[in-house]
Amino acid sequence: MTAASPPSYGARAGRGVVATIGNQLYRILLQVTSVVVLARLLDPRDFGLVAMVVAIISLGEVLRDLGLSGAAIQAPELTPGQRDNLFWLNTGMGALVALVVCAAAPLIAAVYGRPELVAITLALAPTFVVSGLTTQYRVGLVRALRFQRLAWIEAVSVTLALGLGVALALAGAEYWALVGQQLASGVFMLGLVVGADPWRAGRWRGGEGTLRFVRFGGHLLASSVANYLSSNADTVVVGRSFGADVLGVYNRGAQLIRQPGRQVMGAFGVVLQPVLAKIHTDRTRLEAALRDSQRAVAYPLAVVAAVVAAAPADIVRLALGERWVVAAPYLTAMSAGVVLRAVTQNVSLALVACGLGRHLSRYAVFSAASTVTVVVVASLGGPVAVAWTAALAPLLTFTLGYAWLHRWAQVEVRRLRLDGARVVALGVAAALAGRLVAAQVPDLHDLARLLLVGGAVLAVFAVAVTLRPVRRDVEALVGHIRRALDRGAAS
Repeated sequence: MTAASPPSYGARAGRGVVATIGNQLYRILLQVTSVVVLARLLDPRDFGLVAMVVAIISLGEVLRDLGLSGAAIQAPELTPGQRDNLFWLNTGMGALVALVVCAAAPLIAAVYGRPELVAITLALAPTFVVSGLTTQYRVGLVRALRFQRLAWIEAVSVTLALGLGVALALAGAEYWALVGQQLASGVFMLGLVVGADPWRAGRWRGGEGTLRFVRFGGHLLASSVANYLSSNADTVVVGRSFGADVLGVYNRGAQLIRQPGRQVMGAFGVVLQPVLAKIHTDRTRLEAALRDSQRAVAYPLAVVAAVVAAAPADIVRLALGERWVVAAPYLTAMSAGVVLRAVTQNVSLALVACGLGRHLSRYAVFSAASTVTVVVVASLGGPVAVAWTAALAPLLTFTLGYAWLHRWAQVEVRRLRLDGARVVALGVAAALAGRLVAAQVPDLHDLARLLLVGGAVLAVFAVAVTLRPVRRDVEALVGHIRRALDRGAAS
């Protein structure tokens, strides 16, 4: 590797961060628009029915990938023959999973006691074939660090799909509007990524060393299955225990705060994964990159989450309307979960970058088993208890995950923990300050009260900047943003 390589990676990653930030801001705006518009056109039952199916069949998407996308991104080299073989593995698994999902449709309907779920499940089954065809084209863009192109493709596909969903909702399609939106998003994505990459898959080739991708992907697959269980346990439990109407309200809360948070974290993970894989042998640089990413993700999300936690009812009434105000308690709980996940996602990113697939799967299985257990027990206390339990589950990662990261990857985690704890503490303080302000003006208009709450939250963070550790964090964050913008402009 030449001396110029690290700056080259940094410049390309910087441009990727610029594209990612712009894309995610747009997608979050689009997500909020989708929630606001469709919540006024559809009933909670419609969202609940689709969420019931998606929460279960999303496991099929994890299985369909086989961990091969992560293995391909992490690999130092990927030959044309290996890429061809990975394409056919992903596509074949997509077709197999689609058939299994079709066969399982009556069982899914029986689990929830809703016969209409059979048709919804059958309609969503083709998405696995589409995503199987898409995977290696998307991997190619990521490996080439073509994040601007990928951001553009994702933005366009989501926009077109939302337009179709709204049109179907206006036509009275009810929950089929949501099904059509999800199907269209995958189809548009496939068409655009194929158009962006001149590569076309050839025939299967033997002797290409594909088995090593399958082995490493197997560890990532175990981790992905475990993460799926952690992420969807609350949705399945709420739907099974409390019905479609309650799940529809619960799902709207998730779409307002949890889903945008996951989009931001996922996008940064896409940018970071190939970069971390290239520098992971230098543990000092790796730790610095992990701290930078933690600050870049956690601080903005903590500000937003604090505002949401301080004025959830105002946000729900403004965004969804008065009939959805029962979603406010879920919104408060989920905002806490967003911040906790933002300060703990580095554990899995670092383990993948270091090629420690076996340790990653062990860590993920432990986290999933713990999360599912406490969520099931929490269901005895009602859906709000489930929301809080799922939100606080990442505390297990914060306590044990970082300890294991230090042990397995020899990454210094003390400062990562301190940085994360500082962000969480600031978020809690800001949310409490916002709630105190809101309580003083109960008769004010929702928007005016929300603006006051936002001002109180920002004031807490502004005062915190006078503290040396927070000031260092902010200076580092601003410095990286400026450099990323300079690199983006230079491109």
